[in-house]
Amino acid sequence: MASVSAPGASRRGRPPRRLDVAGEGAWYPSTSPRSDRLVFGDQTGNLDIWRLRLGGTPEPLIRSSLADYAPDLSPDGSRVAFTSTRNGETTEIYTANADGTNLVQVTHGPGRNQGSARWSPDGQWLAFDSQDVTGQLDIYVIASGGGQPRRITSESSHQAQPTWSRDGTWIYFRSSRTASAEVWRAPFAGGPSEQVTRAGGYLSQESTDSKTLFYAKSGGGTFAQPLDGGPEEKLFDTATAYVTVVEKGIYYWGPRGNDGVWPLMFFDLSSRTSAPVARIAAAYVALCPAVSPDRKTVLYTASLTNESDLKLIEHFR
Repeated sequence: MASVSAPGASRRGRPPRRLDVAGEGAWYPSTSPRSDRLVFGDQTGNLDIWRLRLGGTPEPLIRSSLADYAPDLSPDGSRVAFTSTRNGETTEIYTANADGTNLVQVTHGPGRNQGSARWSPDGQWLAFDSQDVTGQLDIYVIASGGGQPRRITSESSHQAQPTWSRDGTWIYFRSSRTASAEVWRAPFAGGPSEQVTRAGGYLSQESTDSKTLFYAKSGGGTFAQPLDGGPEEKLFDTATAYVTVVEKGIYYWGPRGNDGVWPLMFFDLSSRTSAPVARIAAAYVALCPAVSPDRKTVLYTASLTNESDLKLIEHFR
Protein backbone atom coordinates (compact mmCIF):
# COMPACT_ATOMS: atom_id res chain seq x y z
CA MET A 1 0.00 0.00 0.00
CA ALA A 2 2.51 2.59 -1.16
CA SER A 3 1.76 6.29 -1.03
CA VAL A 4 3.39 9.70 -0.94
CA SER A 5 2.86 12.08 1.97
CA ALA A 6 3.52 15.79 1.89
CA PRO A 7 7.16 16.14 3.04
CA GLY A 8 7.91 18.64 5.75
CA ALA A 9 4.31 18.84 6.91
CA SER A 10 5.19 17.66 10.40
CA ARG A 11 8.04 20.16 10.58
CA ARG A 12 5.52 22.94 9.96
CA GLY A 13 3.35 21.68 12.81
CA ARG A 14 0.84 19.87 10.60
CA PRO A 15 0.39 16.11 10.32
CA PRO A 16 1.50 14.40 7.07
CA ARG A 17 -1.21 14.25 4.40
CA ARG A 18 -1.64 11.61 1.73
CA LEU A 19 -1.30 12.69 -1.92
CA ASP A 20 -3.62 10.39 -3.83
CA VAL A 21 -2.66 12.09 -7.12
CA ALA A 22 0.71 10.33 -6.86
CA GLY A 23 -0.89 6.89 -7.12
CA GLU A 24 -0.35 3.62 -5.24
CA GLY A 25 3.06 2.91 -6.82
CA ALA A 26 4.72 6.14 -5.69
CA TRP A 27 7.94 6.07 -3.70
CA TYR A 28 11.06 8.12 -2.79
CA PRO A 29 9.55 11.64 -2.99
CA SER A 30 11.74 14.75 -3.06
CA THR A 31 10.90 18.47 -3.23
CA SER A 32 12.73 21.21 -5.09
CA PRO A 33 14.64 23.86 -3.05
CA ARG A 34 11.76 26.31 -3.53
CA SER A 35 9.31 23.57 -2.43
CA ASP A 36 6.77 24.02 -5.23
CA ARG A 37 7.72 20.92 -7.17
CA LEU A 38 7.54 17.29 -6.05
CA VAL A 39 9.40 14.56 -7.88
CA PHE A 40 8.89 10.87 -7.15
CA GLY A 41 9.36 7.41 -8.58
CA ASP A 42 6.38 5.44 -9.88
CA GLN A 43 6.69 1.66 -10.01
CA THR A 44 5.29 0.24 -13.26
CA GLY A 45 6.15 -3.46 -12.93
CA ASN A 46 2.96 -5.54 -12.87
CA LEU A 47 2.55 -8.06 -10.04
CA ASP A 48 0.83 -11.33 -10.88
CA ILE A 49 0.25 -14.63 -9.08
CA TRP A 50 2.09 -17.60 -10.51
CA ARG A 51 1.82 -21.34 -9.90
CA LEU A 52 4.75 -23.74 -9.79
CA ARG A 53 4.30 -27.48 -9.55
CA LEU A 54 7.65 -28.46 -8.06
CA GLY A 55 9.73 -30.11 -10.76
CA GLY A 56 7.71 -28.36 -13.46
CA THR A 57 7.56 -24.98 -15.19
CA PRO A 58 6.00 -21.84 -13.65
CA GLU A 59 2.71 -20.70 -15.17
CA PRO A 60 0.59 -17.58 -14.61
CA LEU A 61 -2.43 -18.33 -12.42
CA ILE A 62 -4.11 -15.01 -11.55
CA ARG A 63 -3.29 -11.88 -13.48
CA SER A 64 -4.85 -8.64 -14.64
CA SER A 65 -3.70 -5.29 -16.03
CA LEU A 66 -3.29 -4.14 -12.41
CA ALA A 67 -1.67 -5.78 -9.37
CA ASP A 68 -2.66 -9.24 -8.06
CA TYR A 69 -0.47 -10.40 -5.19
CA ALA A 70 -0.05 -12.00 -1.74
CA PRO A 71 -1.72 -15.39 -2.33
CA ASP A 72 -2.70 -17.59 0.62
CA LEU A 73 -4.06 -21.11 0.13
CA SER A 74 -6.97 -22.40 2.19
CA PRO A 75 -6.12 -25.23 4.62
CA ASP A 76 -7.53 -27.86 2.24
CA GLY A 77 -5.75 -26.31 -0.76
CA SER A 78 -8.96 -25.78 -2.74
CA ARG A 79 -9.13 -21.97 -2.61
CA VAL A 80 -6.73 -19.05 -2.79
CA ALA A 81 -7.19 -15.62 -1.20
CA PHE A 82 -5.22 -12.68 -2.56
CA THR A 83 -5.02 -8.88 -2.71
CA SER A 84 -5.76 -6.97 -5.90
CA THR A 85 -6.07 -3.44 -7.26
CA ARG A 86 -8.18 -4.69 -10.17
CA ASN A 87 -11.11 -2.41 -9.30
CA GLY A 88 -8.83 0.52 -10.15
CA GLU A 89 -9.57 2.44 -6.96
CA THR A 90 -8.57 0.52 -3.82
CA THR A 91 -6.91 -2.72 -2.80
CA GLU A 92 -9.40 -5.41 -1.82
CA ILE A 93 -9.39 -9.10 -0.89
CA TYR A 94 -10.50 -11.65 -3.48
CA THR A 95 -10.80 -15.43 -3.49
CA ALA A 96 -10.69 -17.95 -6.32
CA ASN A 97 -10.49 -21.68 -6.85
CA ALA A 98 -6.95 -23.04 -6.66
CA ASP A 99 -6.92 -23.21 -10.47
CA GLY A 100 -7.74 -19.47 -10.71
CA THR A 101 -11.42 -19.87 -11.66
CA ASN A 102 -14.54 -18.60 -9.84
CA LEU A 103 -13.06 -15.29 -8.73
CA VAL A 104 -15.03 -13.47 -6.01
CA GLN A 105 -14.43 -10.07 -4.40
CA VAL A 106 -14.77 -10.71 -0.66
CA THR A 107 -14.16 -7.27 0.87
CA HIS A 108 -15.66 -3.91 -0.02
CA GLY A 109 -13.89 -1.90 2.67
CA PRO A 110 -14.24 -1.09 5.51
CA GLY A 111 -11.21 1.08 4.82
CA ARG A 112 -9.55 2.64 1.81
CA ASN A 113 -7.27 -0.38 1.31
CA GLN A 114 -7.50 -4.01 2.44
CA GLY A 115 -4.67 -6.55 2.26
CA SER A 116 -2.60 -9.32 3.88
CA ALA A 117 -5.44 -11.88 3.84
CA ARG A 118 -4.90 -15.12 5.79
CA TRP A 119 -7.21 -18.15 6.03
CA SER A 120 -8.30 -19.40 9.43
CA PRO A 121 -7.35 -23.03 10.21
CA ASP A 122 -10.96 -24.17 9.60
CA GLY A 123 -11.18 -22.27 6.29
CA GLN A 124 -14.25 -20.32 7.41
CA TRP A 125 -12.66 -16.91 7.99
CA LEU A 126 -10.12 -14.51 6.53
CA ALA A 127 -8.07 -12.17 8.70
CA PHE A 128 -6.79 -9.03 6.97
CA ASP A 129 -5.49 -5.53 7.61
CA SER A 130 -7.44 -2.45 6.59
CA GLN A 131 -6.19 1.10 6.13
CA ASP A 132 -8.65 3.92 6.83
CA VAL A 133 -8.68 7.41 5.28
CA THR A 134 -6.15 8.68 7.84
CA GLY A 135 -3.68 5.90 7.02
CA GLN A 136 -4.40 3.97 10.23
CA LEU A 137 -4.06 0.18 9.90
CA ASP A 138 -6.11 -2.29 11.95
CA ILE A 139 -6.92 -6.00 11.89
CA TYR A 140 -10.33 -7.33 10.81
CA VAL A 141 -11.88 -10.71 10.11
CA ILE A 142 -14.54 -11.58 7.56
CA ALA A 143 -16.34 -14.79 6.62
CA SER A 144 -14.50 -16.38 3.69
CA GLY A 145 -17.63 -16.09 1.56
CA GLY A 146 -18.02 -12.38 2.32
CA GLY A 147 -20.23 -10.41 4.67
CA GLN A 148 -19.75 -7.80 7.36
CA PRO A 149 -16.15 -7.44 8.60
CA ARG A 150 -15.51 -7.55 12.34
CA ARG A 151 -12.78 -5.40 13.85
CA ILE A 152 -10.19 -7.16 16.01
CA THR A 153 -7.89 -4.26 17.00
CA SER A 154 -8.72 -0.67 17.87
CA GLU A 155 -5.49 0.89 19.16
CA SER A 156 -4.31 4.33 18.03
CA SER A 157 -1.16 2.69 16.60
CA HIS A 158 -0.80 0.62 13.41
CA GLN A 159 -1.73 -3.07 13.47
CA ALA A 160 -1.00 -5.10 10.33
CA GLN A 161 0.04 -8.44 8.77
CA PRO A 162 -2.20 -10.90 10.63
CA THR A 163 -1.64 -14.65 10.96
CA TRP A 164 -3.60 -17.29 12.92
CA SER A 165 -2.65 -19.59 15.74
CA ARG A 166 -2.94 -23.22 14.66
CA ASP A 167 -6.06 -23.76 16.79
CA GLY A 168 -7.73 -20.60 15.46
CA THR A 169 -8.14 -18.95 18.87
CA TRP A 170 -5.55 -16.18 18.39
CA ILE A 171 -4.61 -13.75 15.64
CA TYR A 172 -0.98 -12.59 15.62
CA PHE A 173 -0.06 -9.22 14.09
CA ARG A 174 2.61 -6.54 13.92
CA SER A 175 1.95 -3.53 16.12
CA SER A 176 3.66 -0.15 16.47
CA ARG A 177 2.13 0.57 19.89
CA THR A 178 5.55 0.24 21.57
CA ALA A 179 8.84 1.97 20.72
CA SER A 180 9.68 -0.68 18.09
CA ALA A 181 7.58 -2.99 15.96
CA GLU A 182 6.62 -6.07 17.98
CA VAL A 183 4.43 -9.11 17.54
CA TRP A 184 1.16 -9.01 19.47
CA ARG A 185 -1.85 -11.28 19.42
CA ALA A 186 -5.56 -10.82 20.04
CA PRO A 187 -8.30 -13.40 20.69
CA PHE A 188 -10.38 -14.22 17.61
CA ALA A 189 -13.47 -14.24 19.84
CA GLY A 190 -12.72 -10.69 21.04
CA GLY A 191 -10.84 -9.27 23.99
CA PRO A 192 -7.62 -7.43 24.90
CA SER A 193 -4.39 -7.98 22.99
CA GLU A 194 -1.17 -9.25 24.53
CA GLN A 195 2.46 -8.65 23.57
CA VAL A 196 4.45 -11.69 22.39
CA THR A 197 7.93 -10.48 21.34
CA ARG A 198 10.01 -8.06 23.38
CA ALA A 199 13.09 -7.39 21.24
CA GLY A 200 11.46 -6.54 17.91
CA GLY A 201 9.46 -8.66 15.52
CA TYR A 202 6.89 -8.75 12.72
CA LEU A 203 5.55 -11.11 10.00
CA SER A 204 5.00 -13.90 12.51
CA GLN A 205 3.78 -17.49 12.08
CA GLU A 206 3.21 -20.25 14.62
CA SER A 207 4.86 -23.63 14.24
CA THR A 208 2.50 -26.47 13.33
CA ASP A 209 2.81 -27.88 16.87
CA SER A 210 1.97 -24.43 18.35
CA LYS A 211 5.12 -24.43 20.47
CA THR A 212 7.23 -21.87 18.60
CA LEU A 213 6.70 -18.48 16.98
CA PHE A 214 8.72 -17.66 13.88
CA TYR A 215 9.10 -14.01 12.87
CA ALA A 216 11.24 -11.44 11.09
CA LYS A 217 13.10 -8.51 12.61
CA SER A 218 13.91 -5.12 11.15
CA GLY A 219 17.62 -5.91 11.26
CA GLY A 220 17.07 -8.87 8.93
CA GLY A 221 16.71 -12.61 9.33
CA THR A 222 14.13 -15.10 10.55
CA PHE A 223 13.93 -15.84 14.28
CA ALA A 224 12.30 -18.46 16.51
CA GLN A 225 10.96 -17.96 20.04
CA PRO A 226 9.39 -20.64 22.28
CA LEU A 227 5.83 -19.61 23.16
CA ASP A 228 6.13 -21.02 26.67
CA GLY A 229 9.16 -18.82 27.40
CA GLY A 230 12.84 -18.87 26.54
CA PRO A 231 15.36 -16.92 24.46
CA GLU A 232 14.91 -16.21 20.77
CA GLU A 233 17.14 -17.86 18.17
CA LYS A 234 18.17 -16.52 14.78
CA LEU A 235 17.66 -19.23 12.15
CA PHE A 236 18.74 -17.77 8.81
CA ASP A 237 18.88 -14.66 6.60
CA THR A 238 16.41 -14.15 3.77
CA ALA A 239 16.18 -12.06 0.60
CA THR A 240 12.74 -10.90 1.73
CA ALA A 241 11.30 -10.93 5.25
CA TYR A 242 8.38 -13.17 4.26
CA VAL A 243 8.47 -16.91 4.96
CA THR A 244 5.99 -19.81 4.99
CA VAL A 245 6.05 -22.31 7.86
CA VAL A 246 5.08 -25.96 7.26
CA GLU A 247 5.33 -29.05 9.44
CA LYS A 248 9.03 -29.82 9.04
CA GLY A 249 10.49 -26.55 7.89
CA ILE A 250 10.23 -23.09 6.39
CA TYR A 251 10.06 -21.95 2.75
CA TYR A 252 11.64 -18.62 1.85
CA TRP A 253 13.23 -16.70 -1.02
CA GLY A 254 16.99 -16.66 -1.30
CA PRO A 255 18.78 -13.69 -2.92
CA ARG A 256 18.41 -13.21 -6.67
CA GLY A 257 21.43 -14.42 -8.59
CA ASN A 258 23.36 -12.60 -11.29
CA ASP A 259 21.47 -14.75 -13.81
CA GLY A 260 18.18 -13.16 -12.74
CA VAL A 261 16.97 -16.31 -10.98
CA TRP A 262 15.48 -16.42 -7.47
CA PRO A 263 16.04 -19.64 -5.47
CA LEU A 264 13.08 -20.94 -3.46
CA MET A 265 14.73 -22.30 -0.33
CA PHE A 266 13.62 -24.79 2.31
CA PHE A 267 15.01 -24.61 5.83
CA ASP A 268 14.84 -27.99 7.58
CA LEU A 269 13.99 -27.51 11.24
CA SER A 270 15.59 -30.77 12.37
CA SER A 271 18.95 -30.37 10.63
CA ARG A 272 18.98 -26.54 10.76
CA THR A 273 20.14 -26.46 7.11
CA SER A 274 18.75 -24.81 3.97
CA ALA A 275 18.62 -26.12 0.41
CA PRO A 276 17.02 -24.83 -2.83
CA VAL A 277 13.88 -26.63 -4.02
CA ALA A 278 13.17 -24.52 -7.12
CA ARG A 279 14.56 -21.66 -9.17
CA ILE A 280 12.34 -18.85 -10.47
CA ALA A 281 13.33 -16.46 -13.28
CA ALA A 282 11.71 -13.08 -12.57
CA ALA A 283 12.64 -9.44 -12.17
CA TYR A 284 11.03 -9.46 -8.75
CA VAL A 285 9.42 -11.93 -6.36
CA ALA A 286 7.55 -10.81 -3.28
CA LEU A 287 5.81 -11.84 -0.11
CA CYS A 288 5.22 -15.37 1.20
CA PRO A 289 5.21 -18.35 -1.15
CA ALA A 290 1.91 -20.19 -0.59
CA VAL A 291 2.52 -23.93 -0.34
CA SER A 292 -0.17 -26.56 -0.97
CA PRO A 293 -0.95 -29.08 1.80
CA ASP A 294 0.86 -31.87 -0.12
CA ARG A 295 3.86 -29.54 -0.67
CA LYS A 296 3.83 -30.23 -4.41
CA THR A 297 2.60 -26.82 -5.58
CA VAL A 298 3.71 -23.28 -4.75
CA LEU A 299 1.87 -20.05 -5.51
CA TYR A 300 3.91 -16.87 -5.48
CA THR A 301 3.86 -13.19 -6.42
CA ALA A 302 6.20 -12.08 -9.20
CA SER A 303 6.79 -9.40 -11.77
CA LEU A 304 8.58 -10.23 -15.00
CA THR A 305 9.63 -6.59 -15.33
CA ASN A 306 10.83 -4.25 -12.61
CA GLU A 307 10.53 -0.77 -14.03
CA SER A 308 9.76 2.70 -12.70
CA ASP A 309 9.10 6.15 -14.11
CA LEU A 310 10.23 9.51 -12.72
CA LYS A 311 7.26 11.88 -12.31
CA LEU A 312 6.85 15.54 -11.36
CA ILE A 313 4.01 17.45 -9.67
CA GLU A 314 4.14 21.20 -10.44
CA HIS A 315 2.88 23.90 -8.05
CA PHE A 316 3.11 21.49 -5.14
CA ARG A 317 1.88 22.72 -1.75
